[in-house]
Parts: sequence; structure tokens; C-alpha cells
Amino acid sequence: GMLQLMRIAALEGGSVGIRCNAVNPDAVFDNSKLWAGGIREQRAAAHGVKPEELEDFYASRNLLKARVRSVDVAQSVAYLLSDESSRTTGSVIAVDGGVAAAFPR
Repeated sequence: GMLQLMRIAALEGGSVGIRCNAVNPDAVFDNSKLWAGGIREQRAAAHGVKPEELEDFYASRNLLKARVRSVDVAQSVAYLLSDESSRTTGSVIAVDGGVAAAFPR
């Protein structure tokens, strides 16, 4: 899917100095507009929890037991846009409290 497309873009663009990376966050709850229109209820039902328990559910399944905030995602994007990441391409930054490590695909 999208990650494979990112990797192909990194492979194709690397020789001309084009970098391509991805940020892969877990659920972010501090922007309520993202969870409007019944999405929170649908996700809660899919996980077998009540809508008001959904944030705690997501936090409980990651290794750090922490909620992912939009600022956490933004800081990762800022890093990728900075000179400090000038030698980074084809990489995925998981901003998920360790979900990717706990539940690898």
C-alpha cells in the first residue's frame, strides 16, 4: 500500500537527492473533528469497548501506555523536514507508543 509506494519513491528519487519517508501514527484523539460522524462509535464497536473507553483502549495496547497526541506526530514531521534528517530516506517513523513493536505485521 502506501508504505510500499513511499519505499519505491525513495528508491527512484534517491539518486537525484529526493528523500521520501513516512510517519505512521496510532490513533490521535486530541482533535475531536477526526472522530466525528460516528467514527468513534464504529471503532469502539469494532474493538468491543464503549465509545468513552476508546482512548483508554488505544493507550492500553501500546508499550508506553500513552495517548498519541497531534503534537507528537507534528514533531516527527518537523524532524523529517529538518536538516537533521538529511540522510534519512525510505524510513517509517512509528508514532504509536510501541504498537508496531508489540504487534508486528
